[in-house]
Amino acid sequence: LGIFLPLITVNCAILGVSLFMIIRDYTPLNAVAYGAGSGVGWALAIIAMAGIREKLSRRG
Repeated sequence: LGIFLPLITVNCAILGVSLFMIIRDYTPLNAVAYGAGSGVGWALAIIAMAGIREKLSRRG
């Protein structure tokens, strides 16, 4: 799988969030708020993981 594993993981997460919103029967405004919050959360997680990866690569 190699390089495709992160792509598969992100696609599954996006599908999961979409299905979660459909099952919960969110209104359009709730869906936008939840989507924006999820996007910010993913961005923070990616930034944190990139920082950790950078620090680990500088050590070794």
